[in-house]
Amino acid sequence: MYCSNCGKKLNKNGKCPDCNKENSKVEKTKNDNKSKNNKELSNVLGIVSLISAFFVSILNLPMAIISIVVGHKYKKETGEKCYGPVLSIISICIAVLILLLIIIILIFIFIFVDSNNNINHSYNNFSSSYSSSYSTKNNNYIFNAKKYIDGEWYHKSSGGNYEFDLDDREYKLYNTSNHNDNYCTGTFSASYGYYEDNNYKYTENGKIYYTITLYPRICKINGEYQNKSTFGSSEKYEGILDYNTKTNLTLISSDNQYVDLIKIDD
Repeated sequence: MYCSNCGKKLNKNGKCPDCNKENSKVEKTKNDNKSKNNKELSNVLGIVSLISAFFVSILNLPMAIISIVVGHKYKKETGEKCYGPVLSIISICIAVLILLLIIIILIFIFIFVDSNNNINHSYNNFSSSYSSSYSTKNNNYIFNAKKYIDGEWYHKSSGGNYEFDLDDREYKLYNTSNHNDNYCTGTFSASYGYYEDNNYKYTENGKIYYTITLYPRICKINGEYQNKSTFGSSEKYEGILDYNTKTNLTLISSDNQYVDLIKIDD
């Protein structure tokens, strides 16, 4: 290639060794190649940024900005437009929309989880309160049921009587109507229900069931006093109370001896 000014051969850099000027054709070719590279770079970055927008990539915004800058430079140099900046702007909009959607979903999840926790907390409080109320009510019922035992009972067969003092947990048992003959005094315990056929039995068919245990301390049997407290002896009964009348109590001993009692005093 030769210099358009003096006609001498240009060097490999495209400049004339005499005029020291760059050939206009070479310069134009270089500028054209540079502009073409800017166009391709802008378009490629625009496509990549658009794809990355759907994956919420941190590279989306830098690539989009570079694509817009390079594409604007290409337009300024050539007066032509390229699609790189348009794709980059679209990619930025998509990335922003997706990011907002993710934020909204996270907020919704947070609100839903928090509300669910509040509901569960309220339900647990309600359940706890209900259970506590029911338990208290049930315990009161049990206490009142046990209280039915308190007082004096007439022993039909012997003519004697039983006296239960629930407050002091003390009892007196008289085998005959003569309280100075054949009796025992001591402490007792009464619990609501008892086991029957491996099931705990509380109420059934208008009956209330108890476990009553007598712990004798002093007994007079056939005119002789016996101190039984030192031996830790006890007598266990299954008690059945008629809930409707609350005046008929049957005690069943461990050897299946029945004691029928009638309430005569509270």
